[in-house]
Amino acid sequence: MTSLSFPGAGWQPATSEGSRFSPDGLAAVLDEARRIDTAALLLLDNGRPVLEFGDLARRYKSHSIRKSLLSALYGIHVAAGRIDLAATLADL
Repeated sequence: MTSLSFPGAGWQPATSEGSRFSPDGLAAVLDEARRIDTAALLLLDNGRPVLEFGDLARRYKSHSIRKSLLSALYGIHVAAGRIDLAATLADL
């Protein structure tokens, strides 16, 4: 597993070497974001920005994202081995 990166004062951009994303695929994502009038988009790979779109410094009202954010936070602990998805409530 690639080591994760966490931002300090600023984000350390991802390098194209070893990227899991193709330039054509990223271009397609950007085209779709523009097509559906997306306000802002930040795609991270192991904690490093791969694609940025829109005004990322602006605060936006967001709705119905709690489950997605919780899933991402939960996934960090699953990947670190602190949470076993095969465990039952009896195991806990």
